[in-house]
Amino acid sequence: MKRREFITLLGGAAAAWPLAARAQQQELPVVGLLWVASERVVKPYEESIRAGLRELGWVDGGNYRLEVRYGNGEATRLPGLIEELIALNPKVLSGISEVAALMKAKTSTIPIVLSLSYDYDPVESGFVQTLARPGGNITGVAVHYDEVLTKHVEIASELVPGLARIGFINDAADAGAARFDALAEKAARSKGMTLIPMPVRDRASVEAAYAGQGAESPGALIVMLSGRLFNLRDPIREGALKLRAPVVYPFEGFVEAGGLVSYGPNYYAAFRRSTVFVDKILRGAKPADLPIEQPTHLDLVVNIRAAEAIGLVVPPLFLARADKVIE
Repeated sequence: MKRREFITLLGGAAAAWPLAARAQQQELPVVGLLWVASERVVKPYEESIRAGLRELGWVDGGNYRLEVRYGNGEATRLPGLIEELIALNPKVLSGISEVAALMKAKTSTIPIVLSLSYDYDPVESGFVQTLARPGGNITGVAVHYDEVLTKHVEIASELVPGLARIGFINDAADAGAARFDALAEKAARSKGMTLIPMPVRDRASVEAAYAGQGAESPGALIVMLSGRLFNLRDPIREGALKLRAPVVYPFEGFVEAGGLVSYGPNYYAAFRRSTVFVDKILRGAKPADLPIEQPTHLDLVVNIRAAEAIGLVVPPLFLARADKVIE
């Protein structure tokens, strides 16, 4: 072979290599993951998902591709981001309950894994036939949030003896907002309290909700479990600090960011567990045949520094019950 021909062939092979590599990359099974909140806020939880998949033998860019999108707390962005993921022909889609509901409205064929369901009963909503045999294209991890919300009111009454008025910071953009307002009202009334609804959807509405509290401001607050509200955790905490009011949050991430107390599922564990469903589906299982799982333990987490910032003395017995105390 002549030198010129050899160089030409070699150059052609080199040019073809990136194309071959890209083709191989495109053939990897795609897992589409959508978050309601921003990348900065959810990154630790996303790492739980990545780590869970690695433990199960899935290497991003090696034998599968993880495509992630972030709603940045804006509900209007979610449908478009779902369509973007669907266009990639994914083997699995995954997200929390609000996201999964929107995904199901877009596709009845692509498997959907609930990384964590909280704001609806999957059976009652008609999403699945039963928890044991979902029967459709959705499976994953679900928590019965109705009971958690009731417990939040009880915790607030423990922290503030004689509490008469309790604020409820609800996600006004969530489809289940009215239902949770009713549940919170019922829980507050059972404790002889008056519920102060504080619906929010962005930073401006959080600031307005706090500014609207006059002399009869709530003595404590509870926060709905929502990706958007997690994205707004800083203004929610800052507003409560000005009121010097204790806040009960739905999960540990709020407390890690400076909140006072949380009670709810361990998100790190729940998201990691959701990867078991992704793994099984990638290996050929059908979501219809994979029972939906529910967390068996809910964590109580307390931030002592946050208590000191508002002059709150947390009862010793309360601290003794905590699964984690941040000092």
